[in-house]
Amino acid sequence: MENISILIVENDPFSTDLVRECLELGITGTTEIKEAETLASAMGLIAHYGFDVILVDPTLPDARGLDTIRRLIEASPNTAVIVAADSQGEESFAIRCVRYGAQDHLEKQHLSPLALRKSIAYAIERKNILQDNQDVLDDLAVALHRIEKLENLLPLCVGCKKIYGGDSQWVSLDDYQDRPEIQSEKHLICPDCQDQI
Repeated sequence: MENISILIVENDPFSTDLVRECLELGITGTTEIKEAETLASAMGLIAHYGFDVILVDPTLPDARGLDTIRRLIEASPNTAVIVAADSQGEESFAIRCVRYGAQDHLEKQHLSPLALRKSIAYAIERKNILQDNQDVLDDLAVALHRIEKLENLLPLCVGCKKIYGGDSQWVSLDDYQDRPEIQSEKHLICPDCQDQI
């Protein structure tokens, strides 16, 4: 990993030092590290810097639990979030963090340079995959919207509401649907209605 920026959101100085030490020993390349002791200060840093990873303790003076995770993800949706929490034997909380959008959950007492390096690498990759999938879904949504618009552009007679089906044929909607070989052309009025107008 090269040139990554990390935000450590932790209010315990001992834990912050532990995470920094693991980062320094485990990650090669240029690593920019910023620190925040509260969610409010983390939000301020997120507003001014782009981070690749946020390492967060979910128990902060101004936010607790899943609300901490939710607010960080909303503030920085393109950033990989890793929860680093004290072990409370609460595996269900770790699962909820991941379901809520965090890429990983680590227990501080099992933190090591290797574990943190792997977690960061995997979290960044997971976030990239999720973003790629979201980009594909967004492209599909745009394509479906365009298809719906095109489907609404039938060559419809403004008088009798028949549809122009090619070869100078105007047919009812039912007949038009039954004839897929009809090639649409833009006409606004059929010959019968043109004589009346």
